[in-house]
Amino acid sequence: MNDQFFSQRIYLRPLTLNDVSQKYCDWLNDPQVNQFLETRQTTLNQLKKYVSDQIADPKSFLIGIFDKENNNHIGNVKFYLLDEAKKRADFGIIIGDKNYWQAGFGTEATKLAIDYGFKILGFNEIELGVLAENIRGQKAFSKAGFKPITVKKNYANHNGIWHDAILMEIKKYIR
Repeated sequence: MNDQFFSQRIYLRPLTLNDVSQKYCDWLNDPQVNQFLETRQTTLNQLKKYVSDQIADPKSFLIGIFDKENNNHIGNVKFYLLDEAKKRADFGIIIGDKNYWQAGFGTEATKLAIDYGFKILGFNEIELGVLAENIRGQKAFSKAGFKPITVKKNYANHNGIWHDAILMEIKKYIR
């Protein structure tokens, strides 16, 4: 995987164990940040193990999002290869540093990651699931070119409450 991939305000690069910090751990423990994530609580050691496991998994591509101006780690994107023959991958993103919320960084990072997935990783199709309540996420994904394909009822259980998700996809040939 290429070392870095740039856009106007950010760059992407593979996450390393050196990127695992208390700040990163704190994002995942913040109820505002993890509102739409599967992760609700983690420790620094659990996070190190998770990142290590992702790095070791040849189907997983865990990529950090960094501010070009100050090299701050502000979030992550992750691709997971679902179908090698079709070159279809699952996509997820988190902007964990709330100082970067509401400023278009999620859309910019999504667009950059999609280009990376198609041009560098060679994917043909990328899909994601976004909880129906995550309107901000749906808007960012739509701006990046994702199209809704179906609604999955009772997709995720958070704190005993089932939530529907909208499955979205983008295909290389329409970009």
